[in-house]
Amino acid sequence: MEYQEKIISSLADRQCKWICQKTIRFLQKMTEGMQSGEDSPLESLWDEICVQIQFEQSMFWDFYLDYIQAIIAQEVKKLDAPTTQAIWLQTDAADEFLFRHEEYEEDGDPDEALEWLCDEDDITNYILNNYVLSKAADWTNAKIEKYLG
Repeated sequence: MEYQEKIISSLADRQCKWICQKTIRFLQKMTEGMQSGEDSPLESLWDEICVQIQFEQSMFWDFYLDYIQAIIAQEVKKLDAPTTQAIWLQTDAADEFLFRHEEYEEDGDPDEALEWLCDEDDITNYILNNYVLSKAADWTNAKIEKYLG
């Protein structure tokens, strides 16, 4: 069954990367309401998020996280059930559930179980932490370098 898991993981990864890229593009277009100040070289909300991940989180960090999660959640809601399920299967929540409830694999209908198990918050947080914030930790440009320099 390992090949099936690899296929599911690959499909989930591709969709998560797409949502991540869409989220980053959206945040790069956001130039209003930035907290870094008017004299800052940072151009977008995405730049501010990158700086906060790479250097120091501001007192507004929770606002940034909530905002990013809302963007991701909107995209997750657009996914079809098999894609949602494939992504959820990559989460820690899925690992924990499957470890504790192996009987679903043997006795229950896995499709039926996945329909009610897939938690959009688990998926949103998975994409946030494993894709978006991971990208922010490695992202750089001249404006970010100038700010951090």
